[in-house]
Amino acid sequence: MKKRVVVGGVVLIAAAVFVIMGLFGSSGGEAAFPVNIAEVTAREMVTDVQVTGNVRLNEPVRIYASNNGKLGSVLVKEGDYVKKGDVLFTYDEDNTDTVINDLEDARLSVRQIEEQIKGLSLPADESELKNAQASITQYESRTEEINYSLTIDRTNIEKAQSDLERAQEDYDKNNQLFAAGVIARNELNTYADRLTEAKTQLENYQTQLENDTLAYATNEANLEAAKAAYEDLLNRQNSESVKNQISQAQVQLEQARLRVSQLEDELAKYKDNEVAPFDGRISTVNQNDGATVLEDTSVLEMVDENDTTVYVDIPESDMPGITEGLDVILTGDGFEGEINATIENIKFEAEEKQIDNTNKNVVEAELSVADKSLLRPGYTLDARIIKSVDENAATIPVMSYLTDDEGNDYVYIVNDDNRLEKRIVTLKTYSDMYISAEGIEVGERVVDSPDDMLLSEGMLVSDANAVEQTTAVQTTEKAVS
Repeated sequence: MKKRVVVGGVVLIAAAVFVIMGLFGSSGGEAAFPVNIAEVTAREMVTDVQVTGNVRLNEPVRIYASNNGKLGSVLVKEGDYVKKGDVLFTYDEDNTDTVINDLEDARLSVRQIEEQIKGLSLPADESELKNAQASITQYESRTEEINYSLTIDRTNIEKAQSDLERAQEDYDKNNQLFAAGVIARNELNTYADRLTEAKTQLENYQTQLENDTLAYATNEANLEAAKAAYEDLLNRQNSESVKNQISQAQVQLEQARLRVSQLEDELAKYKDNEVAPFDGRISTVNQNDGATVLEDTSVLEMVDENDTTVYVDIPESDMPGITEGLDVILTGDGFEGEINATIENIKFEAEEKQIDNTNKNVVEAELSVADKSLLRPGYTLDARIIKSVDENAATIPVMSYLTDDEGNDYVYIVNDDNRLEKRIVTLKTYSDMYISAEGIEVGERVVDSPDDMLLSEGMLVSDANAVEQTTAVQTTEKAVS
């Protein structure tokens, strides 16, 4: 046992002598100070920002009335879940009565003109003359009725234009208040609805004026034709007059047939009901059974529970370099793995929010997510925004740099002669173990974990790891011998 102890002591002494000789030189020359040396390597370095986000439902979709008139029954209530194609509300059957009546009048006009053309070449008798006079009286009476309607139409248009101007002013004023954050979106929507209703009302009155104007023109043409027919009956032998009358009647017939076609198209546009455009939930019901509505009146609102948007809050201090189009990696407790996204829109204004129990100024950004199947409204997310990727960055261990009294970051380069060179560097991107820097090249050697109290520029150094390995080998050989 004593012999093994002595041998061990000899080994330790030999190792110590070897280290001392390595430090101070076996022949009394300049000593090489042992340091940890690391090579500058190329690595992919990612500059990113870690933020938090959440998943929200998008704005409800408004379901508008397609017909003017009254609703029949509203078949859903707030909170109901409906499938695409389910009937949401119906229209009152009486809504089409006016159009149907106008259509019957137009068809009657067609039949009358056709009969007129057939009888133009027949000799006139007393009954024909009486009928012709009655027709003239009828059209003259109709002219007075239409003129009265035109007066009402123009009055309604003037009022509707005034209402539209006020609605536009109210909307513009409240839009400015909304932009300034004074009122909420739903308040602005109220004024937007009023503006839409005012526009619709004006368009309806203008359409009515156009219809009455057309009716007036048609009636005037019919009146002139009736007068001409009466004159022709009085002077039937004037064949040229009959020909002209037939020609005019044919023009009137084409106009009457066109009116029939227009009314048939208008009647075809009327719907019996409105159906759900997608699977979703009823969020708001704005109208009740039997309510009077115009085209584009909002009857109810639906939300698509799969129609979500991801928003993230970016602290003001992290905003430099953040732009639309940057890639984002999402993770969260509600799903496994990662979800890829991109920044689609960055909000113009910053706002104060509580982040990690601290009030911070943040900027909200909207993300574009290709696959939302794993996301649910209300989820909270961790988002990693990728600012930049350097695939071949020159990197050093994170403990390889020092900072001088002037605030400059620097490293000690070990040159080919194993001497130290102090080099100023610009630090760029950090990871857990490495940092990329400008001012160094891949393949160069730096001192890892340098001690600025022991090292200086021009100092001769050696690789401490290499010395330890050589000492261990020599110690082993000594022990064996």
